[in-house]
Parts: sequence; C-alpha cells; structure tokens
Amino acid sequence: MKNVYFIGIKGVGMTALAQVYQASGYSVTGSDVTDTFFTDAVLKDAGIPYSEGYSVENLPENIDLVVVSGAYYQEGKESKNPEVQEVLRRGLPLKTYSEALGELSKDYISIGVAGSHGKTSTSALLTYALESLDADPFAVIGSHVPQFGGNARIGGADAKYLVAESDEYQHHFLDFHPSAVMILNIDYDHPDFFPTVADYEQAFVEFIKKLPEDGVAVVCGDDPKVRSVIVDNSELSDTKVVTYGRAEDNDVRLIDERTVVVGDQSIGELELLLIGEHNLMNALGVVAVLIELGFDPSRAVTSMRGFTGMKRRMEYKGVTDAGTLIYDDYAHHPREVATTLAGMKQHFRDKTIHCAFQPHTYTRTAALLDEFATSFGAADKVYLFDIYGSARESQGGVSTQDLVDKVQELAPDTDVQYIKSFEDGVRIGKSLGPDDVFVTMGAGDVWTVGRDVLE
Repeated sequence: MKNVYFIGIKGVGMTALAQVYQASGYSVTGSDVTDTFFTDAVLKDAGIPYSEGYSVENLPENIDLVVVSGAYYQEGKESKNPEVQEVLRRGLPLKTYSEALGELSKDYISIGVAGSHGKTSTSALLTYALESLDADPFAVIGSHVPQFGGNARIGGADAKYLVAESDEYQHHFLDFHPSAVMILNIDYDHPDFFPTVADYEQAFVEFIKKLPEDGVAVVCGDDPKVRSVIVDNSELSDTKVVTYGRAEDNDVRLIDERTVVVGDQSIGELELLLIGEHNLMNALGVVAVLIELGFDPSRAVTSMRGFTGMKRRMEYKGVTDAGTLIYDDYAHHPREVATTLAGMKQHFRDKTIHCAFQPHTYTRTAALLDEFATSFGAADKVYLFDIYGSARESQGGVSTQDLVDKVQELAPDTDVQYIKSFEDGVRIGKSLGPDDVFVTMGAGDVWTVGRDVLE
C-alpha cells in the first residue's frame, strides 16, 4: 500500500492522521470543503496536496486506501458525498478515520487518552513529556498545539510510541489497539448517540478490554464514576489498573500543593505552567503513565515544565487597550465549564470573571440543562448566546432562554443574561476595564467574540 486518499482531510483528526501516514512513507492526498481552517496551513506546511470542493474528478487513478471522515460516511448509511459514492462504486478499500487510526496503532506502543473532558490537553501534555524524555513519539491530537506547530507530532524512523486522543463518540475508540489506556473522568455526554448513562459508561469498560494481557489502565481514582465503572468493576478484575489522584488510596498521589508520592515515597514536585486543579490532575496522570512505561519517576515529574498549553484550552488571547484580559476555552459540557471557571477564579482572585458562553448542540443542552444551570458559579457575570446546532441532530427543542430561566431557578445568585448577538457580546467586552477577565467559552464559533473585542 502506497497511495492514501483522505476525504475530509481538513478535519482536525484527519489532518493529524494524514501527517502520520505521510511520515510513515505513504503518498498522501485528499479533498475537503472550500472553507478555510487552521488545518489548511498545517497541510500546506506538511506538503500534503488536497483539492477543495468534492468531485469525482479529484480521485487519483491509483488509490490503495481511502480514509473518510465520519461526517461523510457511516457504514450502512447512504452517503451524499460524490467522492464516497465513487469510491464505493469502484470497490476501493475504505476505512473511517477511527478505523485507519486503529490500524496504525498496531505498529506502535500506543497510548489512548480517553475521558469525557480534558483528553485533548492531556494527549498534548503526554506527548510533550515523552518528547522531553527523548522518546520522540508520534501523536494524533484533537486541536492545534503551538509547540508542535499543528495537531500532530511526527516521530522519527525509530519512534516506538503513538499517543492518540481517543474519542468515545460513536464508539470510535473501540477501533484503537492500545498498549496503555488513560481514563481522566467519566461524565455522561453525547446523548444523541448514547441513549442511557449505562450505555455511555459501558463504552469505557469495553475500551479498557481492548488492552493486551500486559497492558495497563491508568485512571483517575478521585473521579467517583471512574471508581464505580472501572476500579470496582469485576469485569476488569484481570486488568492492571493504576489509580492517581489526591485520595490516600491512590497508587500515585498528589499531596500538599504539587508533591507527587508513589507508595510512601516522594518523587518530586510537579512543575507546570498551566493553571487550575484539573491541569494538575491531568499532569499527575501523565506521570503515572510514564512510570508504567518505564521512565524514571523523578524525570517524569519534571518532564512537563515547559509545556505552554494549546489552542482553545484556557488560551490567553491578549489584553485590550483598557487592560481587560481576554481568554478563550473550548469547554462545552457542564463539568468542563465549572472546572475551567473555578481554575480561572482561583488564579485571578482579585478580578471580575466575565463568561460569554455559547451552548453547543440542542441535544446536549436539553439533556444536561440542570447541570449547565449550576455550572457558572465561579463566574461573576455570565452572558449566554444562542445555541450552536450540529449537523448530526434535529434543531430545536430547547432554547438559550430556557437555560437562562433554569439558571435563575437553580442558581439564583448567578448574574446571568441572554445576549442575542455576538455584536452585543463584543460591545460588552470592549466596555470592561483592567479589573476584568473576559472569557469566551464553547465548542462553536464564540471564539470570534474575543477576537473582535481585541480588534
């Protein structure tokens, strides 16, 4: 197999995977829509050619494998994409993104980083740590990492490790073949695919069952769902499970502010530029993974000290002429919102936190309405925009005004208001001063508000 063609190549995961295939010696081409994304620059820097706009004429004569985004093809369902239709007509070998990544994972010591929240940042953190320990890993990450120059890291010819953000949605991570698994948390999400909480939780159990006999699951022992679903699960009694967290019964613990303890022995102080307790926990989990992979514990603790973070994860965007700090974050689940805001409030104790939040998908907003209503407590002022819909769901059924009403019912101390347009959000941001922090939050296009505030 030499020639690989990617349909939907500008997708974040697809772009990363295309780079890994290219580095592994394959000739990679592809296609996507005409819209411009940050991945356009990544593909051009990597020298990967692609067509804009889908057409049968884009398909090369010689194709050994087609990798297609899940946005354009699901087995058993008719695809409207003309290129996918032609690929199926020609009977060409076809894999979805998750299947192709899974096939690649067989060739490496592959670490799958999973969880309802934080897997993108933690995948990048683990990759950076392995890089600083001279392990030279490959990595497939779900967002832009400035220090990697994109959303992938390309290892050398002798690279042994592959780090991959492992997504539970539509059971994608069950195509992966891990040597080690990291589970950060379990918190019900994707109600459009998982009809019940039990269905969602069982997906993580099945992921861990993918481990080989000598594999290991490194999991956050402080997360109650991780405890009940994984640690105390008789289905996984034959699996090596290593726990991390602050609780005394964890295998790898964080005590005081940043001291890491394994058993009864301190192995050093966590050195981290990122803010927030959740980042400390994720870094602690990385230490636990590195120890299980055989790296020196004391070096593992300091391996992340130079990591500066990633795009759309508590990302500092700039400061206005009036002195207002502007941040942006991808948080789109109640727990992510609450955790991010708590970290910001702890860090900016003397400032007023303004949160401009855009709910993401109608199904998630409706299913988690009560949880969203109580997630903004650490913010001093909350501005809610219209819901950002998804192509994979039916629109409607819940509104932002419903969320405002629920906030006022369940969290009456929260200062919340519905903002009808991004332009109004920009005006609010521009009206603030040096004692304020303005953070845009959500998985849609709300980040443009912060950008426009700074203009």
